[in-house]
Amino acid sequence: MSNLIEGTFRARGTRDNLTRFLRKGLECIDDPGKVAFVEDDDDYFTASVHDYIYIRNTRRQWLVFEHEDGVYLVDSYSLKHEPEFVFAAPYAGAWDVDEDGFREIAKRYSIDIKVNGYERGAEFDAMIEVDRTGRIRSRRSCEYDDYIWECDMPLLGG
Repeated sequence: MSNLIEGTFRARGTRDNLTRFLRKGLECIDDPGKVAFVEDDDDYFTASVHDYIYIRNTRRQWLVFEHEDGVYLVDSYSLKHEPEFVFAAPYAGAWDVDEDGFREIAKRYSIDIKVNGYERGAEFDAMIEVDRTGRIRSRRSCEYDDYIWECDMPLLGG
């Protein structure tokens, strides 16, 4: 079994682009034809499953929805006077953050992506930020001498 990196996935973009990603860029593992998210109103999307949701075009990367409520806020804010939205969700991946997969997704859906992950088994953390053109804006990977003491989230991953 692979080591699991866990953390947070965030996507930012116009409402249309973010909605397109939530509807077409994710796949329910138990029911591949099922739409992973249903739009409730202007500010919320509800997960239609309570399990791992595969992020298409990645190598073993998922959003994790284990709770019954499954409602995740899409916040609006202004970026150069264009309405933008942010989606945040728990994230898990096998071994490491799939940089190439997230670059492709960012380009395909014209969304910014930011992923933070922690891997307790191999004792490292990783972060990438990709802009909507697929360009890496920042990346970080950190190993520790004393993981439990030095890492911000030492209990995630495994």
